[in-house]
Amino acid sequence: MMFQKNYKKAYDAIIPDNALVEKMLLLAAEEEEQERRAAKSRQARVVRPMLTMAAAIGIFMTIVSLTIMPVLAANIPAVYRFLQGISPALADFFVPIEKSCTKKGITMQVEAVCVEGNQAEVYISFQDAEGAGNVINGEIDLWTGYGLQSRTGCSVMGGHGFAGYDAETGKSYWKVSLQGRDDFETDKLTFYVYSILSSISEEEREIDLREALTEVELQNVTLSGGSWTAWAELTSHSPRRTDEERREDPRPAAAVMKVKPAGECLADGFTVTGIAFLDGNLRVQICMGDQSRAVRHVRLLLTDESGNERTCDNSVMWKESWGGVAYTFYEYVFANVDADAGAYALYGLFCEESGYVEGDWSVSFTLETDGEE
Repeated sequence: MMFQKNYKKAYDAIIPDNALVEKMLLLAAEEEEQERRAAKSRQARVVRPMLTMAAAIGIFMTIVSLTIMPVLAANIPAVYRFLQGISPALADFFVPIEKSCTKKGITMQVEAVCVEGNQAEVYISFQDAEGAGNVINGEIDLWTGYGLQSRTGCSVMGGHGFAGYDAETGKSYWKVSLQGRDDFETDKLTFYVYSILSSISEEEREIDLREALTEVELQNVTLSGGSWTAWAELTSHSPRRTDEERREDPRPAAAVMKVKPAGECLADGFTVTGIAFLDGNLRVQICMGDQSRAVRHVRLLLTDESGNERTCDNSVMWKESWGGVAYTFYEYVFANVDADAGAYALYGLFCEESGYVEGDWSVSFTLETDGEE
């Protein structure tokens, strides 16, 4: 397999220091000569030199094991150690590339690639370039786009996942899975990433239910996302729309709390805009700010007096514009909740991915075939 072949080549290329070898052999020869001089019988002359040489070989192999193995570790490409750490079986299917591109003080390196027909898997890493700032120091996220190109076209769909961070090298690894309409030609491939989000954080915050309202005006909004399937069953305030309104804008709509406008919300952070007990439900509305160069999301958890914990039953998402910026809003609904703030505790996991860097990194490489069996 490819990994085994490259590992063997790396191992075979390592040679112990000549001076060390000569010194060990000299010591063995001197000790053997001393034993000959001291021997008083033929048995001693036969047996003792053999024991001496065996001891010398043992010492030699001990020193070799202490000196060669660190050299071996240093000579094996880091990508081998990384892939072996993930899965030794997986490592055999990937071809090491180790070609890089540096932009905006950040180096993207294509570490290893596996291509089969129109399917490809690529391991990449990001790290701060030498002498650059401290940007890559943990998990990051790929943002606006990435892909793989060949003579026969480019990838049309894919997915990616964080594969780990190596504090020693400062590398943040990602595995990218890609699929093209046609088979990828391996004589020249180009992998690219447009931008990344270099900072990922998560914070647990308690939301004070004592600030919840019991009366609030509702407004109809056109939805951009969410899980609104059972919205009509959760509340009787579903928006009434005419057939003409539906023809003009077929997107689903919902009635949400009219509490705080976008102009009063943070563009680069979270704003809890409103909490209310309405019609036997608990509603929580949060503005995620401007998400054109960041990703923010919240997971809410409600706990009752008995310690039972639950997530929301429904959520909707929409956007509002202010000052040329699109603000993203979410409203979460917990069904069948009594209007008793003291009976519940509400907290959320506020997750943010920020630190936008547009680098347009691109690395071209060739997958060479190995004719060895």
